[in-house]
Amino acid sequence: MPAVPFPLFDWRGLLVDPGLARHGRAVSPVAARGWAVFPLRPRGKKPLVRHGCHDATVDPALIRTWWSRWPRANVGVACGPSKLLVLDIDGETGSRALEDWSGRLGPLPPAPTVTTARGRHLHFHRDGAQLSILIIEDENDVRVLLEDILHLQGHRTVCAGDGREGMELFKPGAFDLVFTDLGMPGMSGWEVAKAIRAQDPKISIVVITGWGIHMNADDLQATGVNRIIQKPFTVEAIIRLVSEERAIREGQKSA
Repeated sequence: MPAVPFPLFDWRGLLVDPGLARHGRAVSPVAARGWAVFPLRPRGKKPLVRHGCHDATVDPALIRTWWSRWPRANVGVACGPSKLLVLDIDGETGSRALEDWSGRLGPLPPAPTVTTARGRHLHFHRDGAQLSILIIEDENDVRVLLEDILHLQGHRTVCAGDGREGMELFKPGAFDLVFTDLGMPGMSGWEVAKAIRAQDPKISIVVITGWGIHMNADDLQATGVNRIIQKPFTVEAIIRLVSEERAIREGQKSA
């Protein structure tokens, strides 16, 4: 399984199509999405405001002031305050990589798209709170893929290459969710789940396996595992699982 073959933008200002900025008319609809914007030098990435992306705003009055002063300014979007993560698809190489990646793992969720000089940007909205997730997987491609999918959704990840390393990294209360492979040398996923559950009774544990294992709820509870994900998995399956776990946690906090 390949890693995400594109740059991911998180907290940085994001370059948007220069045509978006003409006289500021098209900037307000961008801000209306909840995307915090700030002016950049025409056809460039250098901010025109003192604190760059930290000055980004959705305030229509301030946006009009900026683009009245710099009518041909490019548009920067501050991804962090806007709860955005962005895939930067450059040229035919990027398009082919995206098609290959989607063909192997399933399509990405629909996303607003902006055309750039060399390709396009896909804007993904991050709903809800960030989760801290431990990934324990001995296959490098699978480990990196999981990390990229979770970063795309705005979550924080820590990775381990086997069960023993994962247990060294694990601290009770430090993580909301654990993904662990089942068949690993030295310490199996079942052993990892049992050891983690003994230290943290509330954490969610997901076992990833290509062995075609199916268990009912009672059998899962006995192993200390919350869910099983079969390989090969899709991007949408991981996103849906993590979104469900996040909704459960947010519900528990509001209860």
